[in-house]
Amino acid sequence: METTDSALIVQFVSDGTGTGQGFSLFVEDVPIACGDTINLRPGRTSQTFTSLNYPQNYVHNLDCVWIIIAPANELVQLDFLDDFNIERHSR
Repeated sequence: METTDSALIVQFVSDGTGTGQGFSLFVEDVPIACGDTINLRPGRTSQTFTSLNYPQNYVHNLDCVWIIIAPANELVQLDFLDDFNIERHSR
């Protein structure tokens, strides 16, 4: 199981009807991976990609980089398919 946030609550509750051996749980932090290298080429001249967790909200403190490589003598055009919805910045 992975969370969509940097916090997870695990709660174990037992009742008075019996006992069991219990459980063992392994926990580790997993880095959030986003971004990619997109190689456009003849036969694959377009690709759709999204921000992490789209169309749900993305998580805090992301730093995603997509590198888009087109064939020689070609240009790259970006078209946003839906609203460009990000948080406001003071800069």
